[in-house]
Amino acid sequence: MADTLLGRTDEDGRLVLDDMRVSEDELRAVDRIYVVACGTAANAGRDKVTLIASPGMDDPIFGRTIIYLIEHGVEGTLGVMLNKPLDANVAELLEPWGRILAPPHALFRGGPLSGDSGVALAVAAPGRPLRDDEHVHNVESRVYVVDLDTDPDSLSNAVEGVRIFAGYASWAPGQLTAELARGDWIVALGLPSDVITERAGDLWAQVMRRQEAPLSLFSTYPADPSLN
Repeated sequence: MADTLLGRTDEDGRLVLDDMRVSEDELRAVDRIYVVACGTAANAGRDKVTLIASPGMDDPIFGRTIIYLIEHGVEGTLGVMLNKPLDANVAELLEPWGRILAPPHALFRGGPLSGDSGVALAVAAPGRPLRDDEHVHNVESRVYVVDLDTDPDSLSNAVEGVRIFAGYASWAPGQLTAELARGDWIVALGLPSDVITERAGDLWAQVMRRQEAPLSLFSTYPADPSLN
């Protein structure tokens, strides 16, 4: 539930619903509030959340990134950048994985932390869920975190593709909430295909284009505003 309400809480963890058209008198008359979500809505809010770097963010690491959130809760948030390919061929570095890697077969930079560790995300084929075990953990309906000690041949007939990231990004409790309040990030629903897209270099514009106006208008916003 905490993940479903991402972006709706302040630094103290209190729920902020400033767009509710309820007067203070009406609110005082409320005896109890129930937060209700159907399974699909709860999973969409909890598991498919991505962060879009705001158009004006000029951070050298996170500018124009799309962050796929793997975990979000009271202990903090962890995710990987989906659109930062590196000049390294995973098929050569980890040869057994080459057969199921999504093109391009590049290693991707997942974030600024633990760059010498690998995070593998697999997207299962529709209707072919992977079985959760000590090596495979479901993040959302078709996206899984896969231990690199897993035999890739065991996944070959069940996945659309796998992408491997070097490092990850993380936020301490309350840190992401503060960055959202500052306007650094736009919270959006992602797609499993975002994780393994072949057009990763254009992913920021693709995801921005899917948003409702006026956000969609920023899909053509240049990386260097001075060139606009």
